Amino acid sequence: MPVQKITIEQVVAAATNEFSTLHRSIDTFDDLLHAVINSTRRATSEEDVKNLCHLFHKLFFLCDNDDDGSNNRWKLLLLSLVYKRYHSKAPEAKEIKEENDNDNHVAGQGERLIFYIAIACLHLYEIQNNNGNDKDKSRNALNYLARVAPLSGGSRDVCAIIEIGVYSILSPFIAQQKSLAPSALVAEALKIVVSDLERASFLHRMLEVAANALDHDMELIQKDKNIEKEKNEKVKKELPSTFNVYIPHHGRGKVSNNKKRSRNGQPKMSNRNLVQSIAEILIWSRTTVAMSNGAFSSAYEGILQSASDKPWHRLQTVVRNIRKQLNQYSRDEGFMLGNQFTLDATCITPAMIGKAKAGDLSELTRLAKKKEATRVLKLINLRYAMDPS
Repeated sequence: MPVQKITIEQVVAAATNEFSTLHRSIDTFDDLLHAVINSTRRATSEEDVKNLCHLFHKLFFLCDNDDDGSNNRWKLLLLSLVYKRYHSKAPEAKEIKEENDNDNHVAGQGERLIFYIAIACLHLYEIQNNNGNDKDKSRNALNYLARVAPLSGGSRDVCAIIEIGVYSILSPFIAQQKSLAPSALVAEALKIVVSDLERASFLHRMLEVAANALDHDMELIQKDKNIEKEKNEKVKKELPSTFNVYIPHHGRGKVSNNKKRSRNGQPKMSNRNLVQSIAEILIWSRTTVAMSNGAFSSAYEGILQSASDKPWHRLQTVVRNIRKQLNQYSRDEGFMLGNQFTLDATCITPAMIGKAKAGDLSELTRLAKKKEATRVLKLINLRYAMDPS
């Protein structure tokens, strides 16, 4: 059976549908928890996602209805979810490895999708639970997963959780939206999410994490520009985060002739594009580097007050210029070399390849072999000859 690509839209839709069909579980908490830890295989189809959502909703119900009234079931479930997600490349794992003399022993399974599905289901359970249970428990559980996400999964998890949170809030609006121009959709959707942020504290936390990291990355770029280094001096530089790679983004670009249009001739915006647009605006509106730009701050206020194209386009222009700086700095430091190869292979230098990590080198090698780029392949071989590690 071929593996299907699972989208955030499918995850949120499955979480919503399975919650509406939830009934009192006859399964025991221990059996369901065992299924999550040991028996649940990686979701490869939409049906797998639905089964997982149903499993999590039953677990949440049992956690809220613990016989002894304690939080022990919630604690066991949350620890199990963190165990499923934690992996050797996680930020926390890298710090532990350095503290323990490069000990490679890391407990965890690295299951990203199951972690995302659990958060989507828990968010829906928290906002739609009408069983009279104490919502503070499910809200606290959601906030806990949001706190550990940057440590157990890094920037990729933070950005994915932001998309999940925005999509969950916008689900009713997306289901009822009419054929509006993209700028009008963005304006209406942004107002809805901004008004709901106070009760989605986990989403607010993730937005702050992403915004602070982006501000710090821009500070690193400015600091690097201001420091003059001696030619032979080896300085261990602080590396930027990877938020510029995973941050939700929807650029205008050129509309394909094959792209469906609404009756008024406007290009339609997909649900994913709408969610990414809102997530992008929310993240950058919390950064100092963007809000200190008069064009961005005025455009942000303009979007909240008007459905015109101009504020949204001005905001996108400012964001695009900031992202260019972040991406170029990452390429200069040996990251995103596959992206640089696609843009312009002649710009790849021996210094970039010398700084590159294993993942970037592997991707660059794959692309260079495919395009038969002998110059780049020679540089890669030279790098391995000089430094096999």
